[in-house]
Amino acid sequence: MKKIIIGLGNPGKEFQNTYHNIGFLALESFLKNNKHQMIPNSYQGHLYQIQLNNCISFLVKPQMYMNSSGKVVKKILDAYQIKIEDILVILDDIYLPEGKIKLRPQGGHAGHNGLRNIIECCNTNKFKRLKIGVGYDSNIPLNQYLLTPFNLHQKKQILQNIDKIHEIMSKFIQGISFNNLMNQYNVIK
Repeated sequence: MKKIIIGLGNPGKEFQNTYHNIGFLALESFLKNNKHQMIPNSYQGHLYQIQLNNCISFLVKPQMYMNSSGKVVKKILDAYQIKIEDILVILDDIYLPEGKIKLRPQGGHAGHNGLRNIIECCNTNKFKRLKIGVGYDSNIPLNQYLLTPFNLHQKKQILQNIDKIHEIMSKFIQGISFNNLMNQYNVIK
């Protein structure tokens, strides 16, 4: 069964190393370590095909702004006839400390506009999420905090669990039970 992993972020160099682009960073890091093929498409997203242990799946970097990510997700789900239950969305989470990861089987958007748009466009919140903590400095307006480039120390802190993130992505693609993944990885500090 094909799976899709969507890394949320904003297109453009000015957003590359920002907290809001952590989904893109995780996806790019995974792609560097795994053989993949870029699939030309008209879905306004970078679409990559990957095969792990005979399991073929897709990785997606929407190339619309975060608030419109759902449009890309919906187009790809429809085109490849993939069920919403077979997607994993990787995103930033201001409610988690920097670098902490948390898997959720479904849920609301918690104010995250990328999730909000996916929920609206797909008409459901029943999709899996891999949240990566980016913390939040309440002395800075939220938009400014999320869209300000971080330094190397902050990047290292945020991606401290990148090996675990890669493991989760690999196991998700290979069809490992999401409940098992949550039991294994939601305890990581």
